[in-house]
Amino acid sequence: MGKKILLLVLILALVGCQTGPEKKEEKESRNSPKIGVIQFIDQISLDAVQEGFEKEIKTLYPDAEIIVQNAQGETGNIPQITQKMVQEKVDVIFAIATPAAQGALTTKGDIPLVFAAVTDPKGAGLEGKCTGVTDAVDEKKQVEDYLKLFPQIKTIGTLYNTGEQNSRVQVDQLKKICQEKNIQLEAMGINNINDIPQAMTILSKKMDGYFAISDNYVASGIPLLVKSLNENKLPSFSTEEGQAKNGLLMASGVNYKESGVQAAQLAEKILKGSKAEDLPIEDPKAMHRVFNEKTAKMLNLSKDQYPTGDNLVMIEDK
Repeated sequence: MGKKILLLVLILALVGCQTGPEKKEEKESRNSPKIGVIQFIDQISLDAVQEGFEKEIKTLYPDAEIIVQNAQGETGNIPQITQKMVQEKVDVIFAIATPAAQGALTTKGDIPLVFAAVTDPKGAGLEGKCTGVTDAVDEKKQVEDYLKLFPQIKTIGTLYNTGEQNSRVQVDQLKKICQEKNIQLEAMGINNINDIPQAMTILSKKMDGYFAISDNYVASGIPLLVKSLNENKLPSFSTEEGQAKNGLLMASGVNYKESGVQAAQLAEKILKGSKAEDLPIEDPKAMHRVFNEKTAKMLNLSKDQYPTGDNLVMIEDK
C-alpha cells in the first residue's frame, strides 16, 4: 500500500510540474498581448486614433506588443497585411477606417476585430461580426452651425472618394439636409488625392462655402484643399477636428484620439474573454469643436463672427 501511495504522489508531482509552466505562460500571455494595428492611410484624424489606442493599451498592458502596418491608402494592401498578422498570431486586430476594417474582416480568420473611424458599420457589412467605435455625427446640426456663421451661403461644395462606402453615405445624407435647408449641394467625386487640385478649380466656381465630410483621401490631401479655399476666400466647415487644425476654418465632431482610447477599452474586454461580435458597437463619447483663428483672419472675419460655447478649441494664429 505504501508503494502505491508513493507512486501516486510522484505522478501528481509530475502533473504539477507540467501544468505549472503552462498556467504561467497563459498568465504572461494575458499580461503581454500581441495586437495588430492596420491604418488605412496617413492623415491627422487617423493618426490621432492610433495614438489614443496605443497609449491606452500601453496603460492597460505595459508589456503589450503592438504591430502597426499602414496600407498607404491602397485597399489591395489590406488582405496581405492582415495575413501577416494572422501569421504573427496576434490576439486582436485593430482596424482604423472603413476600408481597413472591411479588408481585415474578410481575411482575419478567427482573430477578433475592433475598429474605429467608421461612419456606417451596418452599411459597411461590419455589424454583428466585430465591434468598434463609429465616428458618425449629426450632419444636420453641423450644417445649421455653419449657416449661423455664414447665413449668406446658398451653395455648399464637397469632395468625396467615389470608392469609399463611408463617404457615399455621408454625401447622401448631406444632399437631404441641403434640400431641407433650401440650399444647393455641389458634390464632386475623386478617385485619388491627385484629383483634388483640378476638382477644386471646378468646384470653387460653383460654391460659396465648403463642407468637408470625413473622407480619408480628401483628409490626407487637405493642404491642396486649403490652398484652393484660401485663394478663393471661401469659408469651410468640417466633420473632422484634424482638418480644422490643418487649415479649414472650423470643425465640429469626434475627438479622434479619445475614439482610439475607447476602442482600446473594447480590445481589453476581448482580451479578458469577451467575444467581439457580442460587444455592441459604440458611438463616440467625446465630441468637440475646433476653430482656426489664422484662417478666420485670412477670411477677414470679425470677432463677433467667432463661435462660442463649451467644448470649443481655439487654434490661435502663431
